[in-house]
Amino acid sequence: MSVSGDFSPWAKEFPVDRLPAIFSVVLDQWPKFKRPTDRRKLENRITNRFVGHLKRTVKGKYPFNFRFRSKLADPEADTESGELDIEVFTGLDTDVYFAFECKRLHTSPDQTRTTEYVGSGGMGCFISGQYDGNAGCGGMIGYVMDNDTEAASNEIDTAIQTHSKSLNIQNPKNLHLTEICPHLDRVKQTRHQVKRKNFLIYHLLLPLN
Repeated sequence: MSVSGDFSPWAKEFPVDRLPAIFSVVLDQWPKFKRPTDRRKLENRITNRFVGHLKRTVKGKYPFNFRFRSKLADPEADTESGELDIEVFTGLDTDVYFAFECKRLHTSPDQTRTTEYVGSGGMGCFISGQYDGNAGCGGMIGYVMDNDTEAASNEIDTAIQTHSKSLNIQNPKNLHLTEICPHLDRVKQTRHQVKRKNFLIYHLLLPLN
């Protein structure tokens, strides 16, 4: 007996062909939502408000939606194995998602915070395999608190090269245009090896104001 219908809600892999639309929504909506202007605001507070804005924006218009701080259950422990800053989902399988990890950059003249961005709580969440989502890729959002995204990008490049071994970085060892959406020049990528497979991390640097 054959079974017909739309099985995409139960897909076992995240549909990466939707990433250009996801990135476009994030970039287009960032200037339109009312965000806090205080440079001391923690990234969770910025992210919470931004996700609320995104959910309202995409509802009923796009084949994906956003969640804030989704907890990852751990079958081996009594506590969760992590929390996704921003989860993008397209179907019903909770193990299938695209994750954004969010970090503040340039919180003060003497704090670039690039070490946190590339460290175990930033890009390292993907390198360790903690945030997988069956997508083969993940995303980093950097809130650039002084608006100097060019300087932040250059500093991330330097930090990536410094920590290239722990990041399992593959050539080229810097932020570069993506293959999936080269027309979006504000989206960059880095290539890594995770569990002996290629893994892409997409980078979006957003000026606070």
